[in-house]
Amino acid sequence: MKHRFHAWVALLWVGCTNDPGPTDSGALDATLTDVVAVPDGGAVDAGVDSNAVPDAPLAATFTLLEGATPLNDYRGVISGPSPNSPTACSYATPTTFAQSLYDVGVRSIRNNDYYDDTLDIDLMFNCSGKTYGSNAACGNEYPCWKGCTLTYPTGCAGLMTYDAGATNGFTSDQRFDSMTDGGFESFFRVGGEFSVVPTYLATGVTARPGKGPQNAEEEANWIEAAKCAASHFSGKQPFPYLNIITETSTHFWSRKWTEFHSFWHKAFAALKSTFGTKFKIGGPGMWGGEWIVNLGKAHENAADCTTATSLPARDFLKTLADYGDKPDWLGFHIFATDATDYPRVIAAVKALLTKSGPCFGAGKPLESPWKNDYFKDAELIVDAFMPSSSALFSQIEPPNVARYSNNKEGAALNASNYIVFQSEGITRAYQYRAGEQGAGGPADGVTKCDAKATPKPRAHVYRFWNRMMEANALQGTVLAPDTTTGLWVMNASAGGKKFVLVSNTSDTASTYTPSWKGSKGILAHTTKSLFTIDDKSDGSKATTLTSNEVKIEARTVQLLELE
Repeated sequence: MKHRFHAWVALLWVGCTNDPGPTDSGALDATLTDVVAVPDGGAVDAGVDSNAVPDAPLAATFTLLEGATPLNDYRGVISGPSPNSPTACSYATPTTFAQSLYDVGVRSIRNNDYYDDTLDIDLMFNCSGKTYGSNAACGNEYPCWKGCTLTYPTGCAGLMTYDAGATNGFTSDQRFDSMTDGGFESFFRVGGEFSVVPTYLATGVTARPGKGPQNAEEEANWIEAAKCAASHFSGKQPFPYLNIITETSTHFWSRKWTEFHSFWHKAFAALKSTFGTKFKIGGPGMWGGEWIVNLGKAHENAADCTTATSLPARDFLKTLADYGDKPDWLGFHIFATDATDYPRVIAAVKALLTKSGPCFGAGKPLESPWKNDYFKDAELIVDAFMPSSSALFSQIEPPNVARYSNNKEGAALNASNYIVFQSEGITRAYQYRAGEQGAGGPADGVTKCDAKATPKPRAHVYRFWNRMMEANALQGTVLAPDTTTGLWVMNASAGGKKFVLVSNTSDTASTYTPSWKGSKGILAHTTKSLFTIDDKSDGSKATTLTSNEVKIEARTVQLLELE
């Protein structure tokens, strides 16, 4: 089976003010052929001819500009470094996990842990107390924010030091310290999780519903607990971002969406009033789950503008504007394996914020409830992204998600994401997630479920981004994707050093020849290092180039470094 993608260059260049664009303004018409051989036991896609002969490498010449735009920080991961699944994975120690993440280039962690609630308001503030039967209003319900009252700051004492006992062994302070002691900045989320009951909870506690506060009393207590948590942990080590809620999906909210919008406004207003500019406050993981698909489709098809799954995003923003709320940042999630879905979702988000596209305006399905530039100062953050079987737009058949999670395909996807995020001005990005949930479970971690927390290929892309950021490199040209080869390309420079990041998300090898002003090619430089990420190479060791032309294999990432 073959996929054809058309007219992507125009979309992908939106917002990239420093890049003049490819010299060929024609549409991309690169043919991408499904993978034939899948390493590490992965399944082969249905309908693939195992005897197919690979296409000859495509070739392109890139004329690149010197760097001018600072790189944004995409060195984030969700959860860790304490083991996320203590009963199923054999991570040696939190220190081992932390070292693995740090060595590969991770520098920021967004707290979000299925098997441990010690940094969640669910556990840090619970009206039932430790006995889970002492409060008639709660019984064995968990979490419970009713039947008692919390007032910030006088009621915060002792709230953050819940003794989890010998079974778990991690208090909330210890959990937080495992992040900061490992050298990671905290991207602090106030919220809760769902589904799995932590092993240290009392017998008889039902599965945590993850439904959010259920009434005005619980909402008030939740907000006071959020103040306590933000104050306590930022006092231990300051952090720049405060994240309200995990995601806008039914996993995390059981009531009407209008009630969610009202609650989020109350939480934002209270936290902003209490802390002012101490944090950049935002969230809420918009367009995760059921919001994302129709939001994207609505950007391209006016018939989808008023569907039940696209209206909540519009109504959420309308609520903020009606109350005069100005979030410092807005977060959204992208779960897909098709590299072209990521820029399409970002384009849909921007269209919604600025009311462009087919949904808004005279004679169109939706009214214009806020000024076009109302959210212009809000940073855009992809606070969760990962390979997924979600068919957002053009995915013709469900992909082998494990292949993208565990093998080189994931590295190529991740690198193309970073290039798009940078070109579209995304401020931060956080991969889902640090460790797998357990042996035999979803292959959703950037590290393996083993004693060393071994990084997978998609984790090694952190290494490349970290090299450029530590050099204080500035972004120059972005080609995403190049019109001839379909390669995703971005260059950056720092003083006399040049970087070229290239991702090949296709199943066809290509060659490329980069040059700069005055046609200065690779061989004109004294140092000519090439780092590669695939199923055999982790991007840590360089080879020396001996030609102005570089070959890149299918589903491979390269970083060219010249001095």
